[in-house]
Amino acid sequence: IDLMKLRVVELLIITTVPALFLAAKGWPPLMPTIASLVGGTLAAGAANAFNMVIESESDALMARTQARPIVTGAISKQKANQFACTSHLTNHH
Repeated sequence: IDLMKLRVVELLIITTVPALFLAAKGWPPLMPTIASLVGGTLAAGAANAFNMVIESESDALMARTQARPIVTGAISKQKANQFACTSHLTNHH
């Protein structure tokens, strides 16, 4: 879950919901709303996880990012990449 940076994804959700209301000119249908929120969370979470894999060496050098899961060894780069790929692929099916 730390790989997904859900605090950042929260910003996506906060902007998605009003856009759905505007697009629907009122209450949006429930299923497309749920699909947008879940799909958006998975897509953004996968992107954040890929970013942590790619930037892990740089993250180890910066105080602000030294506690990230790959840097601390809580998860390997390989497992983080597998998680990101799974999150990304789940979003497309």
